[in-house]
Amino acid sequence: TLAALEAGAIATLIVHDELAVVRATLRHPQTNNERVAHLSPEDLADDEVVDQMPLVEWLVQHHRRHGAAIELVSAASELGSRFVRGIGGIGGLRR
Repeated sequence: TLAALEAGAIATLIVHDELAVVRATLRHPQTNNERVAHLSPEDLADDEVVDQMPLVEWLVQHHRRHGAAIELVSAASELGSRFVRGIGGIGGLRR
């Protein structure tokens, strides 16, 4: 879904409002190469973390750059709960 968003193929991004994923810029300790990764907060240990923020927050701030609308879904409703369980909390409607 994120690759499709970056390619401009997503018209509407649908995201669980409490998605437990962090968007982090990581630096490899030996090579100093930086990369962006989408990880759970527990998986940030291997490389040096240069910058991080909750992926939901980043998507809310940057979805327009990729030409997409965003819809936040709560797991409090039955439909939202099924979305989180079935799809993992992030999806998109293609153009």
